[in-house]
Amino acid sequence: NKIVLIDGGTKEDASQLEQYIMNNGGRVHAWFITHLHSDHAGAFEIISQNPEIKIEKIYMSINSKQWHLENDSSRVEDIEDFFEVMESKELQQKVIEPQVNDQIKIDNLTAEILGIKNPEITTNATNNSSMVIKIKVNHKKILFLGDTGIESSEKLIKEQGNKLKS
Repeated sequence: NKIVLIDGGTKEDASQLEQYIMNNGGRVHAWFITHLHSDHAGAFEIISQNPEIKIEKIYMSINSKQWHLENDSSRVEDIEDFFEVMESKELQQKVIEPQVNDQIKIDNLTAEILGIKNPEITTNATNNSSMVIKIKVNHKKILFLGDTGIESSEKLIKEQGNKLKS
């Protein structure tokens, strides 16, 4: 009976997701943000501002604003919007930055972090810094890659190849 979200979609998706959350208790136990592009974090940016919705924990591995501006100059609006929302001290207190191989247990769900930000990869920079999450629930394994690119995929296969089956 807990809501666990991964990304959430665009700002245009926010009202539908917000209604779902409100209809199911108004509380998000864990919100995983794979990366800050608006097609992944846009709904979060809107919903996190709703005082009626309680977000308990935010899991993300995001490079600095300056890094994103220097390496993803085509998405300045996404970067600015995301970091403006994250200036909130209330939200900052809820952020947990997981490390590779961390396992986050939520009732019968386990989220294993297989990939985090990659500041050394500046090609397709933000996508290549997508957090990669393997969810295990009810004897199923689901792999969430965000928008992981070629370079981070190669790193992921090299470092986590034996854990990718899902």
